[in-house]
Amino acid sequence: DTRTLVTGLATFEDAITYAEDVVTIGTTVCSSKVKAGYEFDKIGQPAPTAITARGVSINVYYTRITAPVVKNKTWADGGVGRPGEGDVSIALERSVALATEKDKDFNPGTPNPAITDNAWTYTWPELPTHTTDGVLYIYKMVEKENAKVVPNGGKVKIGGMTYTVSYDGAGNVTNTLDTGTLKITKALKDATAEESDAFTFTVGNVPDKFDTKNVSGGTAALSGKTLTISGVKQDVPVTIKNLPVGAYTVTETGVPEGKTYTTKVGEAETISASVTIEKDQQATLAFTNTRTGVTEFTVKKQWVDGNNTSPDVTVRFTATANGAVIPWEHLGLELESPQVQTVRAMKPTLKLEKLPAYDGEGNLI
Repeated sequence: DTRTLVTGLATFEDAITYAEDVVTIGTTVCSSKVKAGYEFDKIGQPAPTAITARGVSINVYYTRITAPVVKNKTWADGGVGRPGEGDVSIALERSVALATEKDKDFNPGTPNPAITDNAWTYTWPELPTHTTDGVLYIYKMVEKENAKVVPNGGKVKIGGMTYTVSYDGAGNVTNTLDTGTLKITKALKDATAEESDAFTFTVGNVPDKFDTKNVSGGTAALSGKTLTISGVKQDVPVTIKNLPVGAYTVTETGVPEGKTYTTKVGEAETISASVTIEKDQQATLAFTNTRTGVTEFTVKKQWVDGNNTSPDVTVRFTATANGAVIPWEHLGLELESPQVQTVRAMKPTLKLEKLPAYDGEGNLI
């Protein structure tokens, strides 16, 4: 009440002195009655010429409260690796308490990111804490894809990988990589197999940030988008965990040196197969290798009879593997009379070529 304050003031000097006393008293009063979102700044008075017979003008100044807005982005990806900061699209939304709509005209500016391993921090400096009417602002960081906000529980593709996006009550974002497991089994039909025998596989279309620590059952190396797994032994499965969902091609590219095999995936005779990894599921490819090879067999008939008459001779062939007789037709040979051949007198050497060296179980014939 300025009328009370100026009672008895006769000169400019008296008024100024009194006004300075008001500053001391008024600071406490003004700070205790400040509106939400503001803080008391100062009390100022004009130059003495502004003092009139009615009193002294006292100006009270308040400052709007601002504070940095800090939001976190967490990568839950099982060690597969993170995309680059430029591959991610985020935005800050603002709304007021109890309101259902966001502030569409809000432009917070560019945040200052702090990029670490699996936790990224974004800071928007000095944003108001309340509206001009003293209502609390709520800030929320959101993920975007193609300029659209990804809803809670929605999917976003970053760097060729699919993530599930979730938001917490504090406006932070978590990206959980959608992954599954690939299992490669190896069965070997080879009676000549040795403990050192090892096979090699490649898996194509693997993200170039995939962590090879997720591979067991062989030695893994990643080059570009090709994962090579060497040293694979029979009856020791290869397991690839945390493999991002998607389609992959698995190929057997190496067998023990000096040996040949037929390869089946399931019932199909092939060295390569496609597989689709689904979230939280395990896909299995079963590779079976059977030892193969070819040999030849030569029969030479020589007569020691003191004369020049050497008759034709009929010979019979028998094939066995692991002590069991193999039907001649199972060897796949095209002979006029299976098992029985004639050694001609005029050509006493008979040679059979491209004989299979191993049976269907890898036993030597």
